[in-house]
Amino acid sequence: MKKTLSWILILCAVMLLFAQVAVAEEAYAFTKDQFKESIAIQNWGTFTPTGYEQCDVRGTYAKGSRYFDSDALKYSGEETDYALLYVNILNDTAETRDYLKNATVTVVVGDSGVSFEGFARQRNYDNEENFFWDPHKNEQNIYYSIHEDDQFAITPFMNGHFLFGCKLPNAVFTTDMTVKMIITLDDHQFVYTIR
Repeated sequence: MKKTLSWILILCAVMLLFAQVAVAEEAYAFTKDQFKESIAIQNWGTFTPTGYEQCDVRGTYAKGSRYFDSDALKYSGEETDYALLYVNILNDTAETRDYLKNATVTVVVGDSGVSFEGFARQRNYDNEENFFWDPHKNEQNIYYSIHEDDQFAITPFMNGHFLFGCKLPNAVFTTDMTVKMIITLDDHQFVYTIR
């Protein structure tokens, strides 16, 4: 009887642990129709998707650079394109937060079991200290990402600007299967339906 009771208690403890993990990894799903709609997460920040694009070239600044450099262009190649999701995260907490410290990006294609690993980068365009300009248009460049070594934590009550992306085969963009970008930041998961 004591052994049975012990096993029941162990089983209950394991079930409780799994329930806590499931709650900690709640997924927030959104589509392009929900851009500019914020997802507020208590004691973490407010996640706001602002745009998406499929493109052949993405821009990134060289380490320590504040200006456009043609060497900073990343080409996807003839048989692939980039899927790029632009996001703002308002740090509405009292602590400085490095939102990319524990970041992963994965694109999943339907139920095929096929997935692609992506990348998470920071953009920086509304800070007087790091004011990036597009010299060809003489305006702020809000799309280019900064070099990984130049990324920084977001201070309280400031917006962080981010880019989540993945290089994908062209056929992924035309498939009839559902294509989702899964972004994991700390214990929070955001799922964007690309198609």
